[in-house]
Amino acid sequence: MPVIKYWEYTDEELIEKKMYPLLPLQLFNLRKELDKAQRKNDINRIKELSLQARGIASKIAKESQELLQENEILHQDFHKMLLAIQNLIEYLNRNYFKDERIEEEVITMTKTLYDPEVEKKGIEKGIEKGMEKAIGLMLKKGMDAETIAETLEVSLDEVNKVKDRKQ
Repeated sequence: MPVIKYWEYTDEELIEKKMYPLLPLQLFNLRKELDKAQRKNDINRIKELSLQARGIASKIAKESQELLQENEILHQDFHKMLLAIQNLIEYLNRNYFKDERIEEEVITMTKTLYDPEVEKKGIEKGIEKGMEKAIGLMLKKGMDAETIAETLEVSLDEVNKVKDRKQ
């Protein structure tokens, strides 16, 4: 059985091979360098690596958002990937960086990416359900499909789909 050594892959290679869930682990690649800097008590190197971690977190989050927009990953997978990024940053921060701002920055950044997507999907779903309900009520009142489609500015096909589900 082949062993996958995620640390040997770049994020681009992980995307190319469709190994999307491993993307957040790119942050873990900093651990060896962080251990070394911590043993040497090299505060400047740890700060450098902290900045690098922020950059990696941001890049991976944006790549994940692009994968979502391209329908390569599901919405819940996108959310889990952002949570993994947050958790890994938390881990690195508590064990190496000890920088209060980094966790806040990453949480804000992931929320900024995630919340608009959630809101957009929620609005779309709400509009869809509302339209379906309106079509159903109009059908119940005995209105014909053509009038409903014209009144609600939807396709006749949409009206007929709701009609078929109601029967």
